[in-house]
Amino acid sequence: MSYDSKFKFRIMVEGTNFWLNIDEPTKTGFFTARYVEARDQTMAIERALELINEELKSKIVILNDADDPPKMEVSEIVELNSFAECDVPGRGFTFYPDDTDSIN
Repeated sequence: MSYDSKFKFRIMVEGTNFWLNIDEPTKTGFFTARYVEARDQTMAIERALELINEELKSKIVILNDADDPPKMEVSEIVELNSFAECDVPGRGFTFYPDDTDSIN
């Protein structure tokens, strides 16, 4: 493997404790996938989270206080042979009500 070799990954991420203004402030979670090229899994995760943060900031106003931040966790990482087998473009979110109580 040369230093410049890149691998293709699908990164599945769950976000929790996102306070969004959906008719009224609502605690929300989401699932999303990002497809990235990177030299290794660590770099792939960093890039996927960066892409998610960029999209969230450009489209959604997050209402969380500094002492109650939203959270994102990688739930799955899969190395792919190519992106041709992917039906999803790697953007967007599937939101759900986040009924969990946050621990402060």
